[in-house]
Amino acid sequence: MGDVFEYIVDGTSGLSSGSVGSVLVAGRCTLGELGKSYICGNRTDIRTMLGSGTLVDRLEDIFAQGGANPIVIAVPVGDMPELDAEGNVIPNVTMVAVEPDAKNKSNLVISASGTLTVDASVVIKITESGVLNEGRFKYSLNGGKTFSADITLPANNSFMLDGTGFTLIFPDATVSAADSMDTKYNEGDTYSFTLKVPVITEAQLENYLPNALDLHDVEFVYIAGASNPSVWGYLQVLAEAQFNAHKPTYFKAEAAMPAKGVSCNDWATAICEDRKDISARFVQVTASYGYITTARGAVKLSNIAGLEAGRTMAIPVSRATGRVRDGAISGLSVPDECTPAIQSVLEDAGFLTVKSYAGLNGLYFGESKTFAEATSDYKYQNIIRVVFKGLRLARIASLASMYDELGDPTIPADMTGAIALKAQISNSLDSMKDAKPKEIVDYQIVIPEGQDFVNNGVAIEMTFIGIPIINKIKIFANYTFAGSSFDPRLKEV
Repeated sequence: MGDVFEYIVDGTSGLSSGSVGSVLVAGRCTLGELGKSYICGNRTDIRTMLGSGTLVDRLEDIFAQGGANPIVIAVPVGDMPELDAEGNVIPNVTMVAVEPDAKNKSNLVISASGTLTVDASVVIKITESGVLNEGRFKYSLNGGKTFSADITLPANNSFMLDGTGFTLIFPDATVSAADSMDTKYNEGDTYSFTLKVPVITEAQLENYLPNALDLHDVEFVYIAGASNPSVWGYLQVLAEAQFNAHKPTYFKAEAAMPAKGVSCNDWATAICEDRKDISARFVQVTASYGYITTARGAVKLSNIAGLEAGRTMAIPVSRATGRVRDGAISGLSVPDECTPAIQSVLEDAGFLTVKSYAGLNGLYFGESKTFAEATSDYKYQNIIRVVFKGLRLARIASLASMYDELGDPTIPADMTGAIALKAQISNSLDSMKDAKPKEIVDYQIVIPEGQDFVNNGVAIEMTFIGIPIINKIKIFANYTFAGSSFDPRLKEV
């Protein structure tokens, strides 16, 4: 029976297939469930959700640099919790020795305890003499570079240090008839202690990270907090596993900051030695650290990897994070001992660092290097991002041709299935070529002739023609006298 029949022809709109995913950040925090995924944006109240700790600390850095609307998957990691007889988690509380300054007039000793999840160099200074609920103090979390406003000594003995997970306990003070200075808090008395979070271990990541990667397909994973060479090697193993699972992913990690009493020079020499035996082309490790001013007005001494991760999210995949035109890193300064010479040595070793330029104010990200071999094409983050995005787009586009009719291989014009496959991949990669700004200059797709398509499938050769990055500029200056035989204007005439 005659009628009008409708058919839907799919796959011809030119819409880009697939996406590069989002970003996963794993680290320690005081709240939240280990291994659980938390979706965060720059309007998320992450301190209510995750408490304090390195994870929260670096998330704030990411959102400060991450552009208009960054989306991050946050995953708390750490040691397997210890449970009591009823299955409740036993809090892991650390006691820290608070050192009174040798010049203190008081014999009172402050104590501190909490969950060790963030690095800090704490200084407590009495600003007004007195007993609890009368005297006043201020504190610093960055070794005395900046201090809080004056605070009244707590009446109930305890005071929570904001953003650290640690509580100070002030012992009771008394004022005798002779107004003895050793039994009360005296103006000028100073106390100090250091919080140093242990490095993230391979076991802590193994327990929680693979499950999160099974659940979320992300462009890169950032391990927030100091890690060691064994972790860097493990991250490369994870990167290879992700690639084999058709989810190309690269990893960012942090080198530990210098321990107390270790010079920046000795620290840099040690981590360069650690780097020598590692080959990890899909792993990037940041070694620079400095004083970072947060959106809450605090100044912390921290690794700058969170800032770099945020900048990465805000720029095209083809762009270097150190592009000077994008501006200096806001709110960052480095200790005087972190000299340009040390930063240069670290960069030559393959670490990501910061650098300064004569004639410009501020600090800029250095070369976006990875731990790839010297002969690898993947020594730079922007190359990895371009190739991984292109592979994701091409794979999703080519899936539409699975079990499609190939056509007659002996007649190239009749290979309609191969022609459609090539067109689908081209449509997906056009989104990178036509992006504003461009992510690639062009691409080439070749399906070689003479293949055993029946037994081996279809082999496709793709070449991404990338955008060169200017990483060095040489200016040659000459001088000559006007009207002389070397005056180039006369030669032009």
